[in-house]
Amino acid sequence: MVPTLNYGSSTLETVGSVRRGRQVWVLARIRDKETTIGDADEIARYILLSNSHDGSLPVRMRFTPARVVCNNTLCTAHGSEASTLLRIRHTSGLYGSLRSIREIMDLPGGEFYATSGQYRTLMKRRIDKSTLELYVRIVFSLLEEKGKELIPKILHLYDHGRGSDMAGNTCWGAYDAFNGYLNYFRGKTQDDTLSSLWFGDSARVNKRALDVTIEMAT
Repeated sequence: MVPTLNYGSSTLETVGSVRRGRQVWVLARIRDKETTIGDADEIARYILLSNSHDGSLPVRMRFTPARVVCNNTLCTAHGSEASTLLRIRHTSGLYGSLRSIREIMDLPGGEFYATSGQYRTLMKRRIDKSTLELYVRIVFSLLEEKGKELIPKILHLYDHGRGSDMAGNTCWGAYDAFNGYLNYFRGKTQDDTLSSLWFGDSARVNKRALDVTIEMAT
């Protein structure tokens, strides 16, 4: 954790690294871009800037919604090119390209608010636990025997996870439980969990989880 630093319309909150320092990241919160789902479930908009020291990955900058009450990284519902704003290979023009970051940070948040609208749709649709179990199986493509450990974990988060009292027995609550599992419990270490959620397989699963939930709610 680092002290918060204000820069233009954003606040730098956290920096860190994964994979033994080979990949580094910066997380900045965009001020005045918050929205609320339901009565008080606040969603904030962040910019995630990542880079690798060995040049194996491009510099990447993208918008990332986060659920404030539990600090969960959410998936962008629209999944358009606007959510991935910048991808730069390590070339001589890198630093010149990075000078455009401040301008990018000040872009309008149309997609963010459209995504928030989809989140609100999830909040309006109530579900029961049998539907939730089916949801988990669909997202992970689970056979009967493979769901014995995973399904109880997500059911527990659905009832008792961070912010479950706000999300309630809704499709938003279902996605929240699944998302909470990906944010904190998938992976052998915290480093593995974060790396997979932002840059690996959990990012793909998170997108699928949201897509399936939206199908259930509409």
